[in-house]
Amino acid sequence: MIDNDINQLAYNLNNELLDYINHRNLNKLNSNYGITSAMFEEIEEVINDVGVDLKKVGLKIKGGKLLDIWEFDELNGYGVEVDLITINGERTDLTLITELDKVGEGYKLEYRQLGVM
Repeated sequence: MIDNDINQLAYNLNNELLDYINHRNLNKLNSNYGITSAMFEEIEEVINDVGVDLKKVGLKIKGGKLLDIWEFDELNGYGVEVDLITINGERTDLTLITELDKVGEGYKLEYRQLGVM
């Protein structure tokens, strides 16, 4: 069972990541999540492929909760999946996959994939 604090931290960091994506904040995406401009172009392409235009509407976590979170046995980290909808509540079929990795005494969220699921 995943601790509530870890679950909340994963949710908050995924929300922050989505906020930076929605606002196209490349500086924060790069410094906080290691997302380069080329990676962001790929993210935007996937989002556009499902008919969402970030210039008009943003994305948020569906249902206000994580789809799944699981602990890695040997790594002191967690895998996280969240389903995404538009800010307006429209379905997107997008799933964001991230990792919450133990770093020193804290955790850091790492972007892994945004895909149509």
